[in-house]
Amino acid sequence: MRNFCCAKVINTRRKRQNFCNLFLLFNKQNKNWNIFKYISNPYQKMVYFGRSSLLAAVVGTLLIQGSEGHVEFKNDTVKPNTSLDTALVVPHGCSGSDTVGISVTAPESVAIGVVPQQVQNWTLVVNYRDATNKTVKDFSWTGGYLAHDGRQEFGVVLNIPQVDLSQKPNVTALFPTVQTCLNGTSNWTSDPKSSGYNSTRDKPSPQIVITNEEPETGSGSGSSTGNGGAATFAQGHSLPLLAAGLAIGAAVLL
Repeated sequence: MRNFCCAKVINTRRKRQNFCNLFLLFNKQNKNWNIFKYISNPYQKMVYFGRSSLLAAVVGTLLIQGSEGHVEFKNDTVKPNTSLDTALVVPHGCSGSDTVGISVTAPESVAIGVVPQQVQNWTLVVNYRDATNKTVKDFSWTGGYLAHDGRQEFGVVLNIPQVDLSQKPNVTALFPTVQTCLNGTSNWTSDPKSSGYNSTRDKPSPQIVITNEEPETGSGSGSSTGNGGAATFAQGHSLPLLAAGLAIGAAVLL
């Protein structure tokens, strides 16, 4: 009955074409593509498809951005007594504000050799616990700019010591990180395993898991960030993200 009413309006009152398109789009009792049989004008079909595709892209992109949550290491699993070429991934800004600095504290619980990499357009500063043996205390990248809807990798090489895993399956090393933005900061400094941790309120520290188990696909030793940990970009307005948003959005609408 609803479809018949809309079809009648389409045929007699072209000015209400857009209303019918939207009505049928959100009508749960119909498949989206069935709308075409009520639209005889090829131009109107093209307009409907374009608007539906745009809506699909918006929905899908929002889903993708929502799923990209934490500041974390690109590869976060490694075996003892090995080196890990990884990167700290910053997937977004601070509540819509652009990123201008990243500061990371090296763990004290495990004597990991940390070698932060130079990143183009950013200034790297490294502070040491002991100037004699060059044990890294903390490091930061400042002076750059990353749009709030952008993504960037900050390269880090980690030299993992021999860790005793005879009594436990793994050891987790935390790298508390502060993300500085034009307006405010995001403190990725909480320990997810602590008793007072609240996943809604707190932001987890990036972590490296040292284990004898084989790393999952895309993680672990042997992975590389490429030319010395150079940054890679995937801006929020880029074609790859939009294409992915279109694909996911289309699946949602169908």
